[in-house]
Amino acid sequence: MHKVDYNIEFAHIYSDQPELTDEQIKSAEVTKKLIKKITDENKTFVLTLLVDEYHPKFHKLNFNRFLEKLCSFGVPPTYIAYESKLISAAKLLMKSIPQDMKKTTKFHPTITVNEKITYLVDKTGKKIKLRTKGSIVHFSRYTCAILSTAWVLLRLGVIQAKNAVELTGMTKPKPFAAKNIINVLPKKYEGVEIANKNIVLASQYKQFAKNMYSEYF
Repeated sequence: MHKVDYNIEFAHIYSDQPELTDEQIKSAEVTKKLIKKITDENKTFVLTLLVDEYHPKFHKLNFNRFLEKLCSFGVPPTYIAYESKLISAAKLLMKSIPQDMKKTTKFHPTITVNEKITYLVDKTGKKIKLRTKGSIVHFSRYTCAILSTAWVLLRLGVIQAKNAVELTGMTKPKPFAAKNIINVLPKKYEGVEIANKNIVLASQYKQFAKNMYSEYF
């Protein structure tokens, strides 16, 4: 598999947002500077987007207008992905975490139905929620932590998720998988990035933790 040096995700957005906010605009500005640095180092890259349309209850985002706006900032993304389509990858990731590092508790201790929450428990005893599951509706909800970590491994070419990623048509096609990934995010998401790395370190893919980078603003 041919890989670029960096898969850069920027301008992360939720589908209940009608348009870009200051966060996405700032992310685009930081990404533009990052691209120049990478290019000056004679490294290759691909720009990707992840839209969270899994957790929002309502969808307002105009995807075409969103992509066109990013292009106007000089950072045309090559790929767009959808969080709801990462579930198959999240399941593979869950299976790769040793059972002794996972803990499942009842969702509501006073109700006798089989509603449960599954956590990753790291070496310090800290818990990271991975999934909720209720037997009444036979339905599981995967958390942002497990889905975004699956997204990281997908971009590294380690695991697959069918139909999760699409070409935008905004650039010439490039390889999607990369040797390293960079997430361009506001500083407030640092805790999420740490959780993602801890999940990777707890899994059979722990050797890839060294290839995960964050660019905060």
